[in-house]
Amino acid sequence: MRTRTSFELGKIGFYGGWVLVDGNAYRYTTMRKILLLILMTGVLNLVHGQVYYRGLERICWENSRGTVECYDAPRKWYHENTILIEKDSIFIYKRPLRIVKGKKLYSASDGAFYYYYGVISNIDTPMVAYLTSYNCDYCARQVRFDTLTGYQYPEPSFQTFKIKLTDNSIQIGKTIYNKLSLEKLDFFPSKSFFYLDSNSIVRQNPKGQYKLISQGIKNFLQTKDLKLDDDTLRICVDRFDDYEGKNLIETLDQNLIEIDSSNLILKFYTNRQLKELQNTLSKPIRVIKINEIIDYWKAARITLTYKIILPNNIRNFSEREYSNLFEYNKIRQHYELIGNLPENGWVLVEKR
Repeated sequence: MRTRTSFELGKIGFYGGWVLVDGNAYRYTTMRKILLLILMTGVLNLVHGQVYYRGLERICWENSRGTVECYDAPRKWYHENTILIEKDSIFIYKRPLRIVKGKKLYSASDGAFYYYYGVISNIDTPMVAYLTSYNCDYCARQVRFDTLTGYQYPEPSFQTFKIKLTDNSIQIGKTIYNKLSLEKLDFFPSKSFFYLDSNSIVRQNPKGQYKLISQGIKNFLQTKDLKLDDDTLRICVDRFDDYEGKNLIETLDQNLIEIDSSNLILKFYTNRQLKELQNTLSKPIRVIKINEIIDYWKAARITLTYKIILPNNIRNFSEREYSNLFEYNKIRQHYELIGNLPENGWVLVEKR
């Protein structure tokens, strides 16, 4: 009987130059590839199910000159990275923080929040993680602009890292992360945050959004705050991409704005007509202005203002001017308000 000179793994025994597998003897040189796969499987079994890791990564990068720069130096900012490994899938959530006198100070925006997902390849050693990122908060992202439709499509970023796994830690690149018990897992985002969201495909201030504009005006009226002038609802048909009214997006066709006018008198004005009206007014009038429109793949939002226009000769006036942001899901050819009817914001307009 040979003396055991190595170790056992399950039902595999190493005896001198021989390998005993389930009672059968094989020469080690003929079993090398099989044993490598068995050992890799044994390591991956450590992370079957859901296993979390956490560690700190200094927020630094290499600039175009090859010099390493760090965010907000000389202060030290980190990403606290929480890693979820589920079988051969990997998810990395990065949230920024700064350590001051040994205490973690989390930021609402500094350094940005990143979401990476990918797969782990265990064909070779060391293992490799292939990561993709579509989403991040408070960061600049590269987009692809479709000139035909006007939609902006987010461009993913890709990273590849070597991975080393042990029983209690994982090393990705140069950073080591320790295994995290579920009791200490304070937060990890839903997996939906990591993948491409169809509403990341967006158009900024597109033209011809008559159904959205009509629905927004309808909901604006339902807030009950708008004080109509003798049942007259005035609407400005000029849309601008700035509040100063300098960059005209479009002049709407009033016949395509669909509003129930059975108990309303509808009047439409261009911005120029409203300015000319100021010279002849004897009392204030109110008009709805359509501001920013954001059109997502399956949703939309619109900002409206119920603006007060004052005659040039008026004195001792004080009144509220209202604004609101309405958000919708696109349901086929219709817009469905998200949540309850939002409250209007307001500012006080005065003239002494």
